Amino acid sequence: MFRELKIVITILFVFLIFGLNSLFVNGGFVTPFLFSKFILFGISLLFLFLNLKIKGVFWLVWSVLAYFSLAITDEFTIGYVDHLLNTSMLNHWNELNGFIYLTFFLFYGFLFAQIIPFYQAFRKKWSTVVLSLLCMGQFLFLITGYSLEAYLCMSAYLLIYFLITSRLSGDVKKVVDIISVQSFALFMLELFKYMV
Repeated sequence: MFRELKIVITILFVFLIFGLNSLFVNGGFVTPFLFSKFILFGISLLFLFLNLKIKGVFWLVWSVLAYFSLAITDEFTIGYVDHLLNTSMLNHWNELNGFIYLTFFLFYGFLFAQIIPFYQAFRKKWSTVVLSLLCMGQFLFLITGYSLEAYLCMSAYLLIYFLITSRLSGDVKKVVDIISVQSFALFMLELFKYMV
């Protein structure tokens, strides 16, 4: 198990302990899911700094930008950062259509493009086709307004990406292993949101 996976599992255990504590104290399983986008950005930034010398570091830089764009459009993160900085700058940016489209294409472009290092690492055509179809299905459901179906496709995509990569990867860490751990973190932190 690589250190990146250990970091993500530790964060998930903290979420689980927090949820169990709230279950026993307040009677409801509530995790700090509002911080999940901010945590995902922090994870991607940490993984970039831990792996600056790995081949394909460009994918990790893109993942930092993708998770930053995800965090910067999250309403809770915007409110929290604006409150800390005593400003409303991020809220104004979030109202600009160009900014919204830029962040949308950064994040979903990364989700679709992360299939490239997957294929380069494993050369599994059927797995790549399944991942591509799930990613395209998620995008089509999202733009047509079917948010539940889009969420289910994205969850299946992220989980399958992680499981296949975990099964096929060897002892040498590659950039696809790090990206798959980030996918697992995104899947699990989004899952905690629905456990409320």
